[in-house]
Amino acid sequence: MAARPSMKDVAEYAGVSPRTVSNVVNDFAHVSERTRAAVREAIDALGYRVDIAGRRLRQGRTGVITLAVPELDVAYFAELAKYVMTEADRRGRTVLLHQTGAVRERELAARHGFDAQFCDGVILSLLSLLPRCPRAAVRCPGISTWWGSTTSRRRASACRA
Repeated sequence: MAARPSMKDVAEYAGVSPRTVSNVVNDFAHVSERTRAAVREAIDALGYRVDIAGRRLRQGRTGVITLAVPELDVAYFAELAKYVMTEADRRGRTVLLHQTGAVRERELAARHGFDAQFCDGVILSLLSLLPRCPRAAVRCPGISTWWGSTTSRRRASACRA
C-alpha cells in the first residue's frame, strides 16, 4: 500500500468497490448503513483523506477566488476582505488576497495574471484602471470578473464595450 492510502486501498480494506467508497465519501444516500460503517471504519483505520486537488481537477474548478484590492490597511477594503472570505468559506472556497496598491500594472496583473486554470473568479476593486476605461479592464474570458469602486458595483458581463 502507498504511503498515502487511496480510495482503492479503502475499498479493498472494506471489501467493497471503489465506487462504493466514493458514494460514502460524497454522502450519497444509496449505501446501506452497514456498508457505510465498514467504509468509514476503513477510512479511519487507514487514515484516508480525500484528494482535494484530484477532486478539483475532475470538477474543472479550483475552489479558489481572487480578491484584488488597493490597500488592506484601509478599513473599507479590510472589511470587504473579511466578508468575502467569510462567504467563500461558507461555500467551501478559498480566497487569494492580492494587494495592488492602486498601481495600474498591479491591477492589470491581478486581472490578467489569474487565469481560469488558477482560480474560478476574480473580484477586483479597481482604482487606477476604473477612471480610464472600466470596460477594457474587466474582460477576462473564462473567469467571472466583478469590478467596481467604493461607490459602484457592476457585473462585468453587463458592461459592454
